[in-house]
Order: sequence, then structure tokens, then C-alpha cells
Amino acid sequence: MVSKITLFIASHLVLFIFWSGDCLSQTVPLAVEGSIKVGDSNEADPEPGTIRFKDNRFLGWDGLTWVSLGGFKTAGEVIDYDGNSYRTVQIGSQIWMTENLRVAHYNDGSTMQVKIGNIIINFGSPGTLRYPEDNNSNAPIYGGLYDYACVETNKLCPTGWKVPDDSDWQALSDYLGGSETSGNALKELGIDHWAAGNQGCNESGFTARGAGRWHESGNSQSNDFHTWAYYWSATVNNDNPSYWNLTYSTTTTSQNLSPSKDRGCSIRCIKD
Repeated sequence: MVSKITLFIASHLVLFIFWSGDCLSQTVPLAVEGSIKVGDSNEADPEPGTIRFKDNRFLGWDGLTWVSLGGFKTAGEVIDYDGNSYRTVQIGSQIWMTENLRVAHYNDGSTMQVKIGNIIINFGSPGTLRYPEDNNSNAPIYGGLYDYACVETNKLCPTGWKVPDDSDWQALSDYLGGSETSGNALKELGIDHWAAGNQGCNESGFTARGAGRWHESGNSQSNDFHTWAYYWSATVNNDNPSYWNLTYSTTTTSQNLSPSKDRGCSIRCIKD
């Protein structure tokens, strides 16, 4: 069911927001000269449609209670061994990074192998890091693509964080409505980092982007850039590692087993 939320400033209606259960489906932009400050309203019985900002999120009064407008709550940041900073978000009872990992060292300072094309630019073992489209300038936006040897070290994520296992991924998908629709809530809105036709709305704040993967055959470039996102799981079944994936053109979140540990996939860490 679609409900209507309205924003009031000084008791005057200035904006309509139409909110569906899964995504923000339509907005009418407000032209403002200067800025608008939305504070923490402490009114006992505000006008239905009043919006306030509290605990790092926007809330709307529906006439009975305050409901989250963005569907997610920011949870600070975490820094990896190389000094890269990642924003985090609380989704249900879990806290996730909102960006893909891009570190080139393990959390104990040891190195992993880094390759661009067939050239090794950083020697280390075990594990190999590559980049989407074989271009390390993509790392700040899409993160790195790690083979499974990196995951098996148990030292890939910052201390206090981990590579999620299948139960973590399943809990995330279930919280967002199940495998048939949770992909929309996980994917970033728009086509800056996805192919045209992307159905994502990022209701969760997870901000998945189409980083693609590095194929285990060793092709000179990664595959599925802007059309798929592949995330390693810490779960292994009969020596086949599990991964979870999203694609631009569907609403689903899917789990599969990789035939090879040499495949390069994204890493999204969860708080341990």
C-alpha cells in the first residue's frame, strides 16, 4: 500500500513524498534558495506528516508514531590497515560496511599479492587482489576483487569485523523482505554505478554497486562490470565457496557456489 508523507515548514505544505513499501517511488523536488534545517521535534502530538531528524536518520510522524523515512540508520565508520575509511549502516540487528573493501594488506600488516593484468605490483601470499576493469583507480568507488585465498586467511576485514557467512547474508535478505525483492533494497539508486535499467532503490543503505568479478580463467579484464555484484561468503560447501550476487535488471538476491577459489569477488564486511 502506498502512503503519503508530507513535509511542513512553519505550518505550510512545501513538499509531497510518495513512499512505497520497497522504494521511494516518486518525489516532487522543492526549489529552495538557501537551506532548510530539519531539527528534532519534541511535540507531543505533531501534525501528521511532520519530519524530524533524530539519531542520524529522518523520521516522519504518521499520526500515531515516528517511522523511519530512509529505512536505515548510519552507524559511524571503520578504518582498515591501509587507512581507508568506510561508512557503516545498521540494518536490523546487523552492522555492515556501506562500501566494498579495498585494502591491500591483511589486518596484521602482512601483504597480499596485487595484480594488474599479468603484472604483479605487490608481492605477498596467500591471496590475490585485482580490480574492477583491471584498473586500480576503480577501487575507491567499487572496491577490490579478492580471490578466496584472501578470505581463508581470516584476516581480510578490519579487526572486530568479518567476512559474512551464509547465515549473515540470509538474515540480511530476510530482513529486507526475502530473496525475491531484497536486491532492490540493497542496490544503489540510479545508473552512475549500474547499467541502465537498474531497479535498485537503496532503501537499506547497503549501497551495492556493480563491481562485477574477476573470472577464474585469468582473462585480461574483469567480467560483468556495472551489471552484477558478487560478494564472497565465509561459508564453504564441499570445498566450493559460497557467494551472493545481485544484478541490475532484477529485484532478487541469490546465493550460489563457486566452482573455483581463484575467482575474484567483492568483500563486504560485517561487524563481528
